[in-house]
Amino acid sequence: MANELSEITDDYNSRATVKFDSIISQANILQQSTSSDTVTVHYVSQNKTFVARPVGTVGTSVCYANWKGRELYCKEALANPYSEKVYICDGTCYIWNNNEL
Repeated sequence: MANELSEITDDYNSRATVKFDSIISQANILQQSTSSDTVTVHYVSQNKTFVARPVGTVGTSVCYANWKGRELYCKEALANPYSEKVYICDGTCYIWNNNEL
């Protein structure tokens, strides 16, 4: 039963639509989790992954590889986005296709 639930959850996470805040070219990515519950989510084009920045860290390029809700954007920290998911930023839809968002 636990494996079935895990598969259902993975399928839901990979197929849902999710919004993100911006596309940035590069960032200083800390390979740890942020403890902040309030973050903005950004796609880093150089690393081809999503990261989080705690709200209130204006003017800094420090981002976190893991955060609460990361599984809606990618299966593992610093992994590529899901290929079946639609990502929305500023009213524009994106999908992961041929190693590009």
